[in-house]
Amino acid sequence: MRLDENSGIPLYYQLKELLKAKVDSGELKPGDKLPNEVEIAREWGLSRSTVRRAILDLVQQGLFYRKQGKGTFVAEPKIRGDVVHFFLPAEVGEEHRTVDRKIISPPPSVAEPLGLSPQDQVTELVRVRLANGEPVVIEKSYIPLSICPDLVARDFPGKLYDLLKQGYGISLDEAETYVEPVVLDSFEAELLGVRRGMPALLLTRINFQKDGKPVVLTKSVVRGDRCKLMVHTST
Repeated sequence: MRLDENSGIPLYYQLKELLKAKVDSGELKPGDKLPNEVEIAREWGLSRSTVRRAILDLVQQGLFYRKQGKGTFVAEPKIRGDVVHFFLPAEVGEEHRTVDRKIISPPPSVAEPLGLSPQDQVTELVRVRLANGEPVVIEKSYIPLSICPDLVARDFPGKLYDLLKQGYGISLDEAETYVEPVVLDSFEAELLGVRRGMPALLLTRINFQKDGKPVVLTKSVVRGDRCKLMVHTST
């Protein structure tokens, strides 16, 4: 692949695509160190500013990462999961860290999807999901206190859905999932160990029992640089 100075596509973007192709083909593997900006600029006849812009974009997209004083490296592949099953531990691993759990009066954004009144209460469970020890998802789950009155006192290492079924006899059936782009605020960035303002996805999922009653509302903030979601469809 060559860079075309006469193309309507900017040189930095052409370089980005070239570097991405090297990763996709396996020529550049996870953990490989990239040549420095001067070497890349010399190899392709580009200015350092052009090279810097291309690499910075790829760092922000999660393809590369930088180590202070050591250089730029190829990142591990993004974690893949479909929108329907991404909330299950199989997609990101079983490991998690509980940040907070408490009983609250639900805000309208929680009460309305769960069919609750302002007088009702819910258990709010906040956990950080990890993949190979790396935080990738902040998961906030809301469960009506009326159906799980002692949930806040329970300690469970695995799936919330398993606890609901085994501990409370609640079987979940259908679900609705909504996806929207967001940027991380200071608290979210701190929990995930990244910079404030990084792009992310907010997945809001409402789980229903077989009778159509909403039981669980989960809001998951997914790191955009480490996760890739897909949707299965049939034609």
